[in-house]
Amino acid sequence: MTETAKNSLAAGRRPSPLGWRVAPMAATALFVLTLGAAATGSGQPQIKSYTEADMPGLMAATWNEDVLGGGLEAEAVKSLLQRGQLIFIKELAQGKWLIGGGVLANASPETIFKGYTDHPHYDQIMPETEKATAVPLGPNIVDLTIDHRIKIMTGVEVPASYTITVYYRPPLRADWVKSAGDFEENTGYLQLIPVDGGKQTMIFFTCYSLPRIPIVTSLIEKDPNLDLVINMSVAIVTTRALKKYGEAAEKREPFVPAKDQGDLVELMAKTPDTINLLINRGGMLLIEEGPTIWATTAVSMAISPPEAFQTATSFENFPCFQPEMKKVKIKQRTATTAKVDFEMDINYAVLSVGLAFSYDYLFIAPNNMTWKWVEGDVPSQQGNWTFIEQDGGKKTLAIFRNTLDLKTLPGLGGFGVKSAINIEPTLEPAILASQALITAKGIRDAANMPKAKRDEILQSCPRK
Repeated sequence: MTETAKNSLAAGRRPSPLGWRVAPMAATALFVLTLGAAATGSGQPQIKSYTEADMPGLMAATWNEDVLGGGLEAEAVKSLLQRGQLIFIKELAQGKWLIGGGVLANASPETIFKGYTDHPHYDQIMPETEKATAVPLGPNIVDLTIDHRIKIMTGVEVPASYTITVYYRPPLRADWVKSAGDFEENTGYLQLIPVDGGKQTMIFFTCYSLPRIPIVTSLIEKDPNLDLVINMSVAIVTTRALKKYGEAAEKREPFVPAKDQGDLVELMAKTPDTINLLINRGGMLLIEEGPTIWATTAVSMAISPPEAFQTATSFENFPCFQPEMKKVKIKQRTATTAKVDFEMDINYAVLSVGLAFSYDYLFIAPNNMTWKWVEGDVPSQQGNWTFIEQDGGKKTLAIFRNTLDLKTLPGLGGFGVKSAINIEPTLEPAILASQALITAKGIRDAANMPKAKRDEILQSCPRK
């Protein structure tokens, strides 16, 4: 996560209850540059050679990373993947992070690994890839140059190329680091985890990239959420492509996550150790595909469920912690229901969009609240919070779920979002997922804020 994004959360500024904001055309452009640096101006890899003894040092950022590290149980992770695509964030030192995407595939690790190393056929395996060229540098070590042609709008394609040094550890692992291209850093790893005796594979693709192109860094400064959105989208694209390859190669029926696996919130509540391990790394999300796409995340709060519930239902305080929220009007409220009007300006990197909408809320204090759209913009909005007691009431596991149809956003900004999603469909779940995470972390930070600081903010806030 960028320092700008971290500072925003640290200051207690909460994203909107909408749970989204993105610069649509900026997102598409950044997606291009995250997949690969623009060919013009890209550096060329230097001729070099390595031995396997060099790899721990060269791949230091990911060498000891393990999706199942810290005692995470494979079967517990599999139970989540049976419901949807798992996204996790691992916060590293010096403000760096790794974003990982995981899916469950009906294919063996050996078959999936074969596809990942089948460079001559990358144009048939990886989306929008024209060619991949591998230059051997040592045992299982290559410089891999990938040429893309990325569609950014109808009739407009942009060439892109980058080079990474990859170390393959067949059949379950590959690590890479930047070799050439317009990145300060570009590193990550692929991890394949066999389950069901090797008949299925949990595919995890994890990456960290830092563009050095001025226009991209400028866009991220204006809208830090782009950083999360695009890297999530890349992880989703790659894992889904490898899943598709593996299942087709083995002529297996594609695995389809099913909502009949049981209530997701109940499942997460039954595996608190797994959820806490994931969120304590930096964040976790689960994307349930549609036709309605749901994004679910969880955070740990150092307060009781009643206190967490109080924070999440203090609608009148929203403008004090979120600059974009211009007006909140509580039209009706009882112990179990509320109707609330919201007015807000969403400032994109290049656009500003005004929204007005109303939610109906249902409360089951102090453990649950749900909402749904009743009038105004974006009629597909709905979601819920669940607050689960932990550590004898000293802590709360807070689970946040939301959905909305991004293609129904109004005006020019809505048209841009719809166009971007049509070009790259994985931007839709990535946008929903990243904003669910930011929204949940914003509520967590506001709830955990020292009372003196919170009182100071509320006293100086002209609640509109």
